[in-house]
Amino acid sequence: MAAQALEKHAPTAAQIFADLTAECAPIFDQIGWAEDEIAAAQRRHRGAADQLWHCFVLLKHEHELMRREILFRAHCREILERVAAGHDTRDGTAAEVVVVLRAACLAVPLTSTGAGLYLRMWRAAGLPPLDRDGHIADQEHYEALVGRQIDDLEADLRHRLRRPDRVQDPDLTCCGVHNGTPVKCQYATRRPAPARRAPTAAEPRPSEPPEQLSLI
Repeated sequence: MAAQALEKHAPTAAQIFADLTAECAPIFDQIGWAEDEIAAAQRRHRGAADQLWHCFVLLKHEHELMRREILFRAHCREILERVAAGHDTRDGTAAEVVVVLRAACLAVPLTSTGAGLYLRMWRAAGLPPLDRDGHIADQEHYEALVGRQIDDLEADLRHRLRRPDRVQDPDLTCCGVHNGTPVKCQYATRRPAPARRAPTAAEPRPSEPPEQLSLI
């Protein structure tokens, strides 16, 4: 009876596959969005197309809110624009600052400086307007009153969100194929043929064991 009950409630292969697909769906969504933004950046910056194509690893993000398309795309665009301009990619993006300030305002009321930075980063990330009239509510008011403090807080938060590993490999190489298509990538290199080693006479075996063996 117990075995029959277990079989009755055991998940089928189809159920397991469906569960795995559901769990992986956000990851595949992010991959698609990142590839879209890379392609768009390549069209905007044709001179940096090869470098941008190899930026996929810089765009990954694990935060749950980055599963939202509009926020993740904003994050990707800022990183890609930095790459094209030759700027540092490690500091936090406007989208990452928005995520932090959202969590903060849910816990405690934001100061005028915090609210002003929230509005500034919202606009910088290219997110939809906060009101029906298409205006960012009172951002100019905050900028006029505490603009310098907002500057300082922005610099501080971007630095705190800095990811030291968000950099391209300095030894980046390419196999010369992008998405299955042969390309003339500036990072494509030909691997030199392995050098043939001339045969040498067998080295004489030492009469005494090496020093490392004497320590065993």
